[in-house]
Amino acid sequence: MSIDALYSEIEQTQAIWKELYDLLLQAQYDTNVPRATINNVSVSEFHRRVEWVFELLYGMRPTGENDITWLALSGRSAEISTQLVAFKNHAQSSLNFLRQYWRDNLSIRDANNNFSWQLFDAESNIANQAAPQGATY
Repeated sequence: MSIDALYSEIEQTQAIWKELYDLLLQAQYDTNVPRATINNVSVSEFHRRVEWVFELLYGMRPTGENDITWLALSGRSAEISTQLVAFKNHAQSSLNFLRQYWRDNLSIRDANNNFSWQLFDAESNIANQAAPQGATY
């Protein structure tokens, strides 16, 4: 995998995550409660960590093949890409679900504080989604 392809994957993944996190905030999802699926940290803390990873990767972007970070990243680019794709796919799935049911006054409640989402339009439950089985981050 080329460095350009890796950074394209990073940019796509970051954009999907940002859109998902923004929708969670708009839907008044409680991002401050620790979640077991993400090592008992809150979604807001997880968001900070995700952004740090993106910033770290952007900061390591090599300027050319003579850059030492090129050597470090090129040897791990397939492994990094695999992890990015898995994360991106989970985020995209959740984003697709929210887009499907999105309304201006949508709110998200978490039935088990572990991503068992219940979507509400005012007081009407309009959809439910459970976290993917075995998904951990």
